[in-house]
Amino acid sequence: MIRRILISVFVLIIACGTIPSGFAQTAQGYPGNGNRLSPDDQRRFDSYYSRWQDYKRTNNFGEVRSMEKRMYDIYNKYRIPANTPFERIATNGRPPGIYPPPPGPGRPPGPFPGWGNGPRPRQGACFYQNPDFGGQYFCLRAGGGYPNLPPGFNDRISSIRLFGGSRVAIFNDNNYRGVSAHTRHDIRDLRNWRLPTDPRRTWNDRVSSIRVR
Repeated sequence: MIRRILISVFVLIIACGTIPSGFAQTAQGYPGNGNRLSPDDQRRFDSYYSRWQDYKRTNNFGEVRSMEKRMYDIYNKYRIPANTPFERIATNGRPPGIYPPPPGPGRPPGPFPGWGNGPRPRQGACFYQNPDFGGQYFCLRAGGGYPNLPPGFNDRISSIRLFGGSRVAIFNDNNYRGVSAHTRHDIRDLRNWRLPTDPRRTWNDRVSSIRVR
């Protein structure tokens, strides 16, 4: 009987085209526009989330609880439901995997990449935090690109692996500007790849925008 009542209420909500305030979710997994975090709070939340992940990996449960409390404080400030996964709020919490080409001009940007250990594309490229394809990474299919890598991703790439005969273009600045370089081969260590305009500097931790062909 209770189940029938709950189903009826849910159907009524859908029929009316309304969702209780605070529960609306955008396609990116964030809370509705009325609950978006301020830039400062978003940076704080991302920092808490990143440390929370690190403490979980090292079984530092005291610090895990401390980071959770701080994230829930932000939840309370914006009236975000407590059962919302942390990764849906953190901009550095996107699930690892292979991302599609970005949308066309005038359309909203596609999902940001997420550091992780997800699948690799048959044709595309993966970008690694450490030399020799070490650490976490994110991948792009051929035809994809990011004109502005988000905080936590720009200037963090140290090696690149290509798949299926793809070609990668990397840029020192956002929006595919500044010094650039192209490769059809794996780059095991960007510390060994010199900038054409200044041989004293390398591409390590210097990439701000990327394209994969």
